Amino acid sequence: RKKFVERQAEVWWAENHGRVFEKYNVR
Repeated sequence: RKKFVERQAEVWWAENHGRVFEKYNVR
């Protein structure tokens, strides 16, 4: 189960990392 969650997280980050970084202004 953990691996599945990690995999999902990777895909989610790949699709939304841009929005997240803009929202939180993370460097």
